[in-house]
Amino acid sequence: MLNFLTKQLNTWAGKIVGTKSTQIRNFYEYVLELNQRAENEVWNEVLPFVKMLNSKVNYAQERKVASREFVEMINECVNQITTKPTQCV
Repeated sequence: MLNFLTKQLNTWAGKIVGTKSTQIRNFYEYVLELNQRAENEVWNEVLPFVKMLNSKVNYAQERKVASREFVEMINECVNQITTKPTQCV
């Protein structure tokens, strides 16, 4: 999950310039936390929190601290996650 997000961030880096750096950092830290939980907990209990990232990023956009492109990137990444990654890190 973490490697996938890192690749996506590299792809989208130039497009998410309207997003505050604190928001990028907060979302990245939350993904790291979810990655840790995915390694130690039952995947079906972690997956709803992964899907909740969509709601969190939409709320950030409403508060004008995340750009539309950042929302699109997070939504695209989250929608591709359906099963536990074979290697979380």
